[in-house]
Amino acid sequence: MDNEKLSYFILHFVSALMDLSYNGISALMIIDPQKGDENFFASLEKNAVILNADFNSYLLYAIFNESTPFHDLAVIVRLYPAISKVTIHAASVELPMADEEEVVREFGKMTIGRKGARHRAAIGGSKLFEHAFIIMASHGTVHVCAGGEKFSLLKKAVPVNSSNFRNGCWPN
Repeated sequence: MDNEKLSYFILHFVSALMDLSYNGISALMIIDPQKGDENFFASLEKNAVILNADFNSYLLYAIFNESTPFHDLAVIVRLYPAISKVTIHAASVELPMADEEEVVREFGKMTIGRKGARHRAAIGGSKLFEHAFIIMASHGTVHVCAGGEKFSLLKKAVPVNSSNFRNGCWPN
């Protein structure tokens, strides 16, 4: 991936994480670096909505807004380094769930019940597949799950100036 497009992806990805965090919007994203896990994604895509849309922070915000039908499940963010492209490949992606005991061990008791579904999905998916699972909690924290473990990224975002993000769109 060329440096300009990589820079824009990172800028928009961080912008999306900060915006979702600041606004208390929960989300679950799978980062797919195109490692050849076709069977994994074929099973996930059966009931998902395939978008293949250019990555932008505004689309992520729209998908995870609570008034949309997609907001409860995950999105797949797919990286295509050979052609310098990043897409929001699919939305409404259902993941295998970890049991509550595993979630309590990684996140604590507060995630038990209905509000812990994204956490259970991230832990469950990351135990089975070598992908990064990004969790945005409604109270603003951001975690990455990999290998069945949680890593904290952000406690709570502060407002950012997004006027220089080229309208949230991936450059052509």
